[in-house]
Amino acid sequence: MSKKNKKKLRKILRQQAQQAAMHTAPPETPVQNTASENVAKTSVSAPTAVTEVQKPVSDEDSKEVKHEIRKILLTMLILFAIIVGVYFVNIKTDFILKLGEWATHLLNINV
Repeated sequence: MSKKNKKKLRKILRQQAQQAAMHTAPPETPVQNTASENVAKTSVSAPTAVTEVQKPVSDEDSKEVKHEIRKILLTMLILFAIIVGVYFVNIKTDFILKLGEWATHLLNINV
């Protein structure tokens, strides 16, 4: 995405967030404040953090995650076995070296 489009997107998102905040804000009613209330409000004004309520993890979600983790671990195990196999084949024979020379000759790569 280009810089210009990112700026436009950010501007649009900011405007939408402001509009959403205006529509969800409760209407303000004028309230008479005494001087002591004003002093208390200004001295104790602490920022409040907005926290999102997370939905509980369902069994289906956890099963999907476990399935994906198993797939990743199986893939890593297979790749590790291939690397170990290539290492031992390279020790016993020069097949890997010949394969590399053949590939460089076929692809016309000069090393």
